[in-house]
Amino acid sequence: MEWVLAFQYGSGLFWIFGLPVYLVLASVSYGYYNVINIYAFSSWISVQYYDIPVEGTIEQDKKVYTLANYIDFPLRKMWMYEMLAVLGAFTMVFPVSNLWSMPALGFAAFYNELY
Repeated sequence: MEWVLAFQYGSGLFWIFGLPVYLVLASVSYGYYNVINIYAFSSWISVQYYDIPVEGTIEQDKKVYTLANYIDFPLRKMWMYEMLAVLGAFTMVFPVSNLWSMPALGFAAFYNELY
């Protein structure tokens, strides 16, 4: 995923010519974060409401799959990525500001992916 983010925000340096590459890679990344979010939400629902264990015993999973952990990990990552991708799409259209804003947004997206 880090390579996809690097190519996505790196293509933003090429102004309008990089827009098709940026949009395709943004769609791939959005799908990746959406799948992670749906899987985490379904795991949280199955543990908290239906008492179906996901990884270990139900007692262990009830401590791990909480609403706070769901909001902190997959939902935050998806919200942050959406914000950074939209900002990147807007800033790459401006010819001079994209030279410093796209690497900054790419670094923020990379940091969001790691943590």
